[in-house]
Amino acid sequence: MMKRNFIFIFMISCVLYSNMYAQFVQDTLLIREVEITATREHLFSAGGRITEIDSVTKTNFISADLSELLSENSTAFVKSYGSGGIATVAFRGTEARHTSVLWNGFNINSPTLGLCDFALVPVNFSDKINIVHGSTSSLFGTSAIGGIINLQNIPEFFSGIKLNYTGTAGSFGFFENILNADVGIKNFLSSTHIFYEQSKNDFPFKNFYDQEQKQQHANIENTGVLQNFYFRFNNSDVVSSGIWYQVTDRQIPPLMTVSENTAEQKDSVLRIFLEYKKVFKKSSLNIRAAYFDEYELYTDPAFNIYAPYKNKSYKTETEERFYITDKLIVNAGVSFNRCNADVKEYKNTVTQNYFAAFAGLRYDVKNGWQITIDARKDFTENKNSPIAPSAGIEKTVFQNHLTLKAKGGKNFNLPALNDLYWVPGGNPNLKPETGWSYEGGMEIHPLRKNNLTIEAAYFSSLINDWIQWQPSAFGYYSPQNLKQVYARGIESSFNYKTEWKTFNFSFSGNYSFTKSTNQKSDQVLGEETIG
Repeated sequence: MMKRNFIFIFMISCVLYSNMYAQFVQDTLLIREVEITATREHLFSAGGRITEIDSVTKTNFISADLSELLSENSTAFVKSYGSGGIATVAFRGTEARHTSVLWNGFNINSPTLGLCDFALVPVNFSDKINIVHGSTSSLFGTSAIGGIINLQNIPEFFSGIKLNYTGTAGSFGFFENILNADVGIKNFLSSTHIFYEQSKNDFPFKNFYDQEQKQQHANIENTGVLQNFYFRFNNSDVVSSGIWYQVTDRQIPPLMTVSENTAEQKDSVLRIFLEYKKVFKKSSLNIRAAYFDEYELYTDPAFNIYAPYKNKSYKTETEERFYITDKLIVNAGVSFNRCNADVKEYKNTVTQNYFAAFAGLRYDVKNGWQITIDARKDFTENKNSPIAPSAGIEKTVFQNHLTLKAKGGKNFNLPALNDLYWVPGGNPNLKPETGWSYEGGMEIHPLRKNNLTIEAAYFSSLINDWIQWQPSAFGYYSPQNLKQVYARGIESSFNYKTEWKTFNFSFSGNYSFTKSTNQKSDQVLGEETIG
């Protein structure tokens, strides 16, 4: 992204409480020291690595998109095409389609592309962001070979009003306005997030003739609103609902070899979810449903191009956890997803149904041992995936100053709709990508205050039938299953936090080394794979 020459941020916060201390109620319920609001990845992925974006970091990136936050606060590989362009994220030597993005438990990856444009995901729309490194197919299914980004909206019930405004301005015609408003009345909470962003992107650059000129036809306008409602009937029943509506208009700038361009792209998305949580004496039930309506329009009057793409998805999931003892938890659930894609290049409207069943077990043994075992099976009408089991173990020693971790499991990724049905080039005979992933590492807290965290891990994945678009003998590209891809590497990070009087200081860093090669294919053995 073109670096802004200056930036100005203005924030106003106003909090009105009817009874500041007496009315606040913590929205968690403990069952024998196990937090009932814990996410699936926290409870059932022992031996894995999870990075939680803290509130301070999130506030610093409140006017940014998700790709900007991840590029500076994780080991993910972020590929960005600059301001107004798309941005994708990949983990551990995999490709962008192997990263799953969840919003309140629902996968928001495009069903046609199989990936997510992180430039269209505002950081401000999430109350909590978790990054899960490595394969989680046994927990979340397809497109989770490399890792997942879990975006959550979490209610904090109170009585009163909270208002927050953020204004940002920068060079090249950039400005953004953000308004957050929370209204609470005992057991009811309304949370509203609104933003508007515009940028001309008319930055100067030197062309092939070493002449300076300004970028043309690169304006972007982005508008979005997220509205959540929460109802708590008692200490054990909570109903949550949310509406995410966003519209983005982007002018496509010309290449350096072209004097002008008239192409434009409009993206709009409507996401709606409804969730019911019920806590029993020794179990909890979670029922959720969602409707996604995605629309993309690409136009270029110079070439008489008018290309609309429409996707509609209907999603449901039921999950129940059983707290057998204070050390043993069992989880089971089913999900269903129906997708309708109206794409001109498919020749016909495509409908795809997905069904999945999953289960998990967590056992906390004495002396700091933790073991998890998970399995999942996804079904589609013509591309059934294998059963994906996984197991993880970790051990805490030296008075919680050191945690040793290990994890392994099978993973898979189903072909996207474009891979199967695009004309010309789509390949209906594609197989799902399948393979095994392993990792081992440690987490160190060397200081007594535990304010310094050091993490390191080695990982490897061997993926069969890797899907890649390649030139065909007919003059167009077509996806094919490569025989085998081997991805391996190391990643590490540190985080140090300290306080001095009324000041808080935080220092962090990340490092990752990854290599992916084709092991067996028509290409040269050992040739590196480019994601």
